Amino acid sequence: MSEAVKVEVGLGDRAYDILIGAGLLARSGEEIGRRLPGTRAAIVTDENVAAAHLDTLKAGLGKGGIQSAVITLPAGEK
Repeated sequence: MSEAVKVEVGLGDRAYDILIGAGLLARSGEEIGRRLPGTRAAIVTDENVAAAHLDTLKAGLGKGGIQSAVITLPAGEK
């Protein structure tokens, strides 16, 4: 497992971190569950991104005990 790089977004009282690294989707449930235990997730994606990454993300969330609902939009900009 490679280490993630943490980028801090400094917005005062609305500050947050972004994690960047390989394999984060597969361990998304672990990462999110540590910060927000008992969480449920809504995944909003398009058809192209879903085809490439949705199964990995849902499995990763599931490993962390996070239930997810998916909304898949048509690909393309309007």
